[in-house]
Amino acid sequence: MNPVKWFLKQAFPEHFRTEEEREQAKIEIEKIQYRARYGIVNSKLKCKYCEEVGSVHYRRVYKKTGFSTGKAVAGLITGGTSILATGLAKKEGVAKFYCGNCEMSWEGIQ
Repeated sequence: MNPVKWFLKQAFPEHFRTEEEREQAKIEIEKIQYRARYGIVNSKLKCKYCEEVGSVHYRRVYKKTGFSTGKAVAGLITGGTSILATGLAKKEGVAKFYCGNCEMSWEGIQ
């Protein structure tokens, strides 16, 4: 194979794919985006609305919940440098759930 063509094929693979390969790549990208948005499916979780087992997606997120007194005290002791690094907000782990069957979503505490 011509070295220039080989390099172009490595650098820009989407221009050298067949139509079928492009469709398959598009489907894979959509699956990845769906998984990133709703999380992974847990086969043991039951939806609290439709009570379907096996269609509930689960992902962990961290939400800012309020003022952290411990961080404020540490900021006073360090002269404010730790506040610049960490901020004063307290973060709490929360589980987000999404049912693929009834399309309802809800949150729970981890």
